[in-house]
Amino acid sequence: MPAVSLDEDPTDELIDLVVGADPGLSRAMVARALAACSLQRAVRWRVAWAVLDRPELLTGAGHAAPTPSVLTFINALVDAGATAVMRPGCARCGATESLRARQGRPAGLLAL
Repeated sequence: MPAVSLDEDPTDELIDLVVGADPGLSRAMVARALAACSLQRAVRWRVAWAVLDRPELLTGAGHAAPTPSVLTFINALVDAGATAVMRPGCARCGATESLRARQGRPAGLLAL
């Protein structure tokens, strides 16, 4: 269940969560990282709801992300200099660089 109403924009709550966890990131940096996920508001909201519901996605549990856009968000945060946010490891090789693909649900996320 999302942490916010499905009718309300969860962006500010997500930004508060991320900046609170990683004070080195500015609100603008987090907003840019979220905007990089998709041009579609619905996709950005799904990312926000997923992270608000499971903040541990930002600290290494991203392999359990319900949508690949969460990985795009994580990668953008790390690229922006986040220190408390961690890319998840590849299910096959353990690499933590730019995970985006899934090889079947049980196998998890794979490096590109």
